[in-house]
Amino acid sequence: MRVGAASTSDKVHFTRWEISSDTSLSAIMPDGMSHCGVYVLTFDDNEEYVGQSVDILARFATHRRHQTGTIVFLDFTPVPPDKLDIVERDTIARKRAAGISLRNIDLVDLPLRSEALDVIIDPAGQQEWLAGNVNNVILGSRPAEARTRRRQGGTCKTGYTKLAERPDYPDLVNAFACYIATCIPLPQQTEKSFWSVTAYPSTGRSSTWRRLAALSINNVEVLVLGERCTNSDGTWITCGFMNLARDTVVPHRWVRYTDVANYASTGNLISLHLTYPGKVAKALREPTIIKRARRLAMGLLRKGKSMMARYHDIHFADDIFIQMETDH
Repeated sequence: MRVGAASTSDKVHFTRWEISSDTSLSAIMPDGMSHCGVYVLTFDDNEEYVGQSVDILARFATHRRHQTGTIVFLDFTPVPPDKLDIVERDTIARKRAAGISLRNIDLVDLPLRSEALDVIIDPAGQQEWLAGNVNNVILGSRPAEARTRRRQGGTCKTGYTKLAERPDYPDLVNAFACYIATCIPLPQQTEKSFWSVTAYPSTGRSSTWRRLAALSINNVEVLVLGERCTNSDGTWITCGFMNLARDTVVPHRWVRYTDVANYASTGNLISLHLTYPGKVAKALREPTIIKRARRLAMGLLRKGKSMMARYHDIHFADDIFIQMETDH
C-alpha cells in the first residue's frame, strides 16, 4: 500500500510503501517508474537500512530473504546510475544527523561503494557477514592447491623457511587461520589482491621487538605476531596485537590488554595486545571483539585492492588454508 512521499531534500523525494508479508513490490510500483535508485527499508524494530540498486525488485527480494526482522516500510527514489553514490551518501548522512538507528551503520564511515569487492560479495552479503549470519567458511579448491604445491616443493621465501622451523609454528598458523576464518569472508577469492600474509617481515624491528608474521588487509596490519625481549638475559617471548574498529567497547576483562594505534589511512584503531598466539582464538570468542574485528576487516576490504600483494607469502598462506580446512 502506498503511504505517500517522504522528502529528504529539495531535490530528492522518496515514495513510501507500507510492506506486508504478501506485498509484491512489482505490483505496487507505478508503471514506468525506474527501478534504479536509492531505497530505505524500515524494520519492525524501527531500525532502517539505506541502500542503492540498479534493480530495486531484485535487491528487495534479497533483503527480504536475508535480513533479520520484518520490513514494514520501503522508501524509494529513482536515481540515475551516475548519481547513486552521492544520493545514498547524503541520505545516510541525514539519517545519522536525525539520530536514526541504521542497520548499515557498520559501513557508514567507510566507502559506500566498492567496485572491486562488490563483484565478489554483494553488499547484502557483506551486511550478512557483519551481522554474524555466517555459514561455514567457503575455501573452494584453495586447500587442494596448497597441498599440490607442498608436494611439488620448489623455492620458498627465506622468511617462510625460517618461520616454519620454529617449534611454535603450528601455533602461529592456528592463530592466523582462526582470524581469517572468522573475519574475512570468501578468503580464497580475496587472497593476495585484498589481503596478504608475510613471514618475518622486516618492518618495525628494534633491539627488543621483531615481527614473526603479519596479516594486512588493504594496506593496514590487522594481526601481527612477533617476539619481544623482556629482560636483560635475552629471553624472547612470542606476543603480538590485533587491531579492531575504533568504536570497540572492549569487555572489561580485556581492557588492560588494549591500547590505541594510529594509522594514516584509518585514524585511531583499538589495538588488542596478545600475550601468546592462542590469545587470538580466545579473543575471537568474545562477541564484541568478533563484531569489531569483522567491521575493521570489511571496511579495509571495501577500500579496495592492496598494494601489499607483492609481499604475500604463498607458502605461509598454503599452511593457513590447510589448517582452516582441518578446523572446518
